[in-house]
Amino acid sequence: MKDSLPADLPVAGILDRVVAASRAGAVVVTAPPGSGKTMLVPAAVLDDLPSPARVVVLQPRRLAARAVARQIARLRGVDLGEEVGYQVRFDACVGRDTRLVVETTGIMLRRLLDDLTLPGIGCVVLDEFHERTIEMDMVLGLLVRLRQTVRPDLRIVVMSATLAAEPVARLLAGDDGTPAAIVSAAGRLFPVDTHYLRHGDRRDLTELVTTTVPEAIRRTTGHVLVFLPGKIGRAHV
Repeated sequence: MKDSLPADLPVAGILDRVVAASRAGAVVVTAPPGSGKTMLVPAAVLDDLPSPARVVVLQPRRLAARAVARQIARLRGVDLGEEVGYQVRFDACVGRDTRLVVETTGIMLRRLLDDLTLPGIGCVVLDEFHERTIEMDMVLGLLVRLRQTVRPDLRIVVMSATLAAEPVARLLAGDDGTPAAIVSAAGRLFPVDTHYLRHGDRRDLTELVTTTVPEAIRRTTGHVLVFLPGKIGRAHV
């Protein structure tokens, strides 16, 4: 693990346990939002794998995949597309030396269809697993079958902030039926002020965001989290 990685995040205290559990084949990691699991766990597993084995991190959305790859690269002090990169539909930033790839679930499904043995990949990290989709469940099922047959060396890490971990751990059980290890990190509480726009504001959503968010940023010295209306649609690759 690079020295530049933050050591004060809650997940930093459980990395050794997560890596050790992953050596047994599979591990379920639960930690609250903002605890560092997405940034720290894949990199820690990468550092434990022999070169040139790669780590693939699955993110449900393209925007998140790009952002996660960019942040991991920054924390490890490398340029995006070198050691750390991303691959989403119609866009990729990877190179010959890339060993940690953040990609969407659809890209992983395509990998599995092209070559079910996932050559060169030492670990697959399924992040944000609580956002359950058919594609994510299918990937996990294929990975479990792969470990049970031709790739017993493949590591599987399932991560979530809000996940019933026990059923997933049982699914990832070893040959002797022992469930996969569950490693959890405690979160930290911070004071939060909640503000709402007035009821019935019918302005266009884009206008609301572009006018309201800058004002919120000016009024606080902390961070701003904005909840917007939306809907669950088909998965993007």
